[in-house]
Amino acid sequence: QQQQHQQFSIQNILNHEAQTGGFPNKGFSNRRLSVEGSPAQRNSVNRNFQPRQCGTRRSFNVYSGISPTADFGEYPWMAVILDTSDNYVAGGVVIADNWVLTAPHALSKRSGLKVRLGDYDVGEASEVPQFPHFEVSVTRVIIHRQFNRKTLANDVALLQLAQHINREQYPHITPACLPFQGQSFNNQRCYVTGWGKDAFGPGNFQRKLQEVDVPLIEGNRCQDMFRRTRLGRRFVLNQRSFLCAGGEKDKDSCEGDGGSPLVCENGNRGWTVVGLVAWGIGCAQENVPAAYINVASYVNFINQHVH
Repeated sequence: QQQQHQQFSIQNILNHEAQTGGFPNKGFSNRRLSVEGSPAQRNSVNRNFQPRQCGTRRSFNVYSGISPTADFGEYPWMAVILDTSDNYVAGGVVIADNWVLTAPHALSKRSGLKVRLGDYDVGEASEVPQFPHFEVSVTRVIIHRQFNRKTLANDVALLQLAQHINREQYPHITPACLPFQGQSFNNQRCYVTGWGKDAFGPGNFQRKLQEVDVPLIEGNRCQDMFRRTRLGRRFVLNQRSFLCAGGEKDKDSCEGDGGSPLVCENGNRGWTVVGLVAWGIGCAQENVPAAYINVASYVNFINQHVH
């Protein structure tokens, strides 16, 4: 009964609030996106894939700014997923030289996708000549075979790129580090980035990449906070699939940020992707956190496909 209540509630959120939108580019999309699934092999690999160099940031002294606008190259793993008409589909995160991790609930389709990396200002005339973005087609979409469209459990997908990233040609593009399977990052302040709206509902999509620091919230406490919302006192948070962050006024991911990464410092002067934007109740309300895909629960799934 509790599980049924959870399924209804999260589906209700998606129907009324969790829309995925676009940013001003050659095209603009602000429609609701449908969800498709695809089978993936059962994961059983325990070793942790990690690219040669991950989670590092460099200063390029281009578009240096003040939060909430990120600096150029500050989040070199940020990915923009587009359709063939250059409409925004979702956010994502580079985890290897030819793989991007995202949330399939935000994907409108499984074919005709491409990924843009190394972008910062998504306005048409914003290219930085010495640091061009890298646009590459997606050859394969692998969605977790237990992805549930109603509850968003197992909301993870891998996008295989047609070409590897040339790190010498694109020094401003670097994969984020992956956590270890089951790793916990509680009691940290972490950063979520994206081009989504600056407010729920009538807010505006952003041209420049935005950043916001949010606290991670322990799972049971997060469940209690959600139970004080319209989800109700019987709501059960799937703590394997989701982790929580936020709950501070005016600090949150928002519409259009689906699939975008939440990264934390990992103790080795690097950055690890711990979450992907999944769902929430509105945006940036005090004592109302947002739910993120718990990447540490899916490292074995990633290892099964990324080598």
